[in-house]
Amino acid sequence: MKRVDWGQFRVNSEAIALLKTLPRYRNTPLRSVFSRARVFATLVWARLFKIDRPIFVVLVTNNHCDLKCTYCYGDYGHRKGYIDYTTGQLMKMVDELWDLGTRLLTIHGGEAMLRKDIIEVLNYCKLKGFYVSFNTNGLTGARRATTSTAARETSRPRSARSRRAPPPAFPP
Repeated sequence: MKRVDWGQFRVNSEAIALLKTLPRYRNTPLRSVFSRARVFATLVWARLFKIDRPIFVVLVTNNHCDLKCTYCYGDYGHRKGYIDYTTGQLMKMVDELWDLGTRLLTIHGGEAMLRKDIIEVLNYCKLKGFYVSFNTNGLTGARRATTSTAARETSRPRSARSRRAPPPAFPP
């Protein structure tokens, strides 16, 4: 993958536009096995030769959350005044982590799905070669899916919608 100078982007939209031009990562069972094996081999290699490197990193992508859970150790639902990383800053960190030897990256937030560029961030990490773990509360993803489904439904001709069977009725 070609090296990018992430400092050249003055606004997020420029960095996101570049990320959107990248090919989409397509996972296969073979790729998944290879990626997991590479993480394990890197860990064994580092232990065997006493190499000190950050093989596993939790990358906090933002400082806010749409929930206010009392048990949250980060208290992201109550944070105010924290500035999140720009897309360029985040991608620069991803490049630096790869260069340091990190191979397993956990994307975390607050709630990472609140970032508008999270899909591009995840795609870039996968294309870079990281084994990616992603933590989310699932609410924002469900809302995005519901919104996009509703948009597809209303864009269909009425006759196509009416031909579908009604949803199953659940007992009260």
